Amino acid sequence: MDGNRAAWDDASLKHVREYDELLAERELLGPVLAAAPEVVHLQSGHGLDDPALVRAGARSVVGVDFSAVAVAASQRRVVELGLPCRYVVGELPGAPLRDGCADLVYTGKGALIWLPDLHAWACDVARLLRPGGSLFGYEAHPAVRLWTWDADEPRIRPDRGTSSVSTSTTRSRPAARWSGRRRSARS
Repeated sequence: MDGNRAAWDDASLKHVREYDELLAERELLGPVLAAAPEVVHLQSGHGLDDPALVRAGARSVVGVDFSAVAVAASQRRVVELGLPCRYVVGELPGAPLRDGCADLVYTGKGALIWLPDLHAWACDVARLLRPGGSLFGYEAHPAVRLWTWDADEPRIRPDRGTSSVSTSTTRSRPAARWSGRRRSARS
């Protein structure tokens, strides 16, 4: 029993470390959050960052996401926690919020890769921001959560894969090795 508990405790500590790393941008946002901004969180997903934003100083957070399921789950969580957050379903660009409603527009963790028109999205951000407002984007590769960062063996996490069999029908070429030298026109 003690060995089993120790294994679960180790696994839980790893999860806590990983979650703390996901919220690393709080240090960067400190000066903005110190002013108690009203925040719009675009592509809010399940709203996991929003309680941290409120605890770090945000007066309120409005999350916008394409998924009604994510919006409902996020709203349920913040109601249970008693936090000043609300969530709306919306397609971006075209957030269903009034102009100039935010001191801070926040987005992050692999959200921008899904946008078909980054320029139109940026125009929507500008529309939402009050004069002097800030945009904070934390972008990471969407597959980052698949990897384990154990010092001894970087690998795909066994609890995150969906299949061990490749279903790819495309053929890939081996990657070229970069030597750090420019190739001449003849090589």
